[in-house]
Amino acid sequence: MLTKPNILRLVTYILFFAAALYWPVNKVLKFERPAVPPVEMRFKVSAYDPYDPMRGRYLRLHVDCPAKEGVEPPAPHSSWDTVTAVLEKDEAGFAVVSALMKRGDTPPAGKPFVKGATPSFGWAAEEKRINGVLMPFDRFFLNEPLAEKAKKLLNEVTRDPQRSAVLVVDVHRDGNWAVKALLIDGKPICEVLRAAK
Repeated sequence: MLTKPNILRLVTYILFFAAALYWPVNKVLKFERPAVPPVEMRFKVSAYDPYDPMRGRYLRLHVDCPAKEGVEPPAPHSSWDTVTAVLEKDEAGFAVVSALMKRGDTPPAGKPFVKGATPSFGWAAEEKRINGVLMPFDRFFLNEPLAEKAKKLLNEVTRDPQRSAVLVVDVHRDGNWAVKALLIDGKPICEVLRAAK
């Protein structure tokens, strides 16, 4: 029976329930329908395919984005620190790192950036320099029956200089990202696998 105390409890319950749902629903909607559209960036990839019984089969990608000449990690920096990578597109339309910043620093306005990147170092003439930047998006999930075939295909493509494997990533203005597609010679990998049957 709806007495005055029961109505008050019901209204209170509904308000608390709505308040508990607000944050996650708001985050999902902002990610799925952002006010400013994300920037599509393309990365050259190579792969190996581990099996994880908790996650199933997926393609583990090696996404090593080249850095422009003169890009240095923020000091002080150890080889395991993650940084914010500011991105640009090169003449071919692929992403290159134009600057590295400490996590939490404000990136340049209007430029796409990715949080959680890791610089990979090389040694040239006794001086430490950046070879490239490892990006945090290193997995591409697909149907388990296709994963083994996708691994073989991607390894073939990696060995053949005439072919290309490209990861398409939407980079949002807050530094978050979403893997959009894995393209083999310009076609989505699932289409290529289905056509090969």
